Amino acid sequence: MPSSYRGSHGATMPEELARRCIMVSCPEDGVVLDCFGGAGTTALAAVRHGHRAISIEINPAYTKEARRRIEAELDDGGVEDHILAAE
Repeated sequence: MPSSYRGSHGATMPEELARRCIMVSCPEDGVVLDCFGGAGTTALAAVRHGHRAISIEINPAYTKEARRRIEAELDDGGVEDHILAAE
């Protein structure tokens, strides 16, 4: 199933795939590290399931896009409470 996210990043994965990986590999209330943050799919999935996330992306444009995406999709809007994005 392809990702439903339609941003400028050309290789977004389905959030369900990220969720499955997180659920089997991250302890409850754990921190998820994504060294290739891209559009923020992994960070978004982590936060939605009670984790915090560290997202690292070399392209500042993708970092900004991911931050906007996560802020828009989180109910509380407080991306800084959940995500550390390194630019």
